[in-house]
Amino acid sequence: MGLPGALQTYQVDDVSPGYSSLEMRDMLNERLEEPGQRRVGFPP
Repeated sequence: MGLPGALQTYQVDDVSPGYSSLEMRDMLNERLEEPGQRRVGFPP
């Protein structure tokens, strides 16, 4: 897990070219919840 504000690369499979960036972020966050990692979000 990186520092807040750090750039990190994630691999998300089964992404369709028609998905929005928010849909892709939701897919990633669903996978991150399983091992108990921090969700990816945007600063307020």
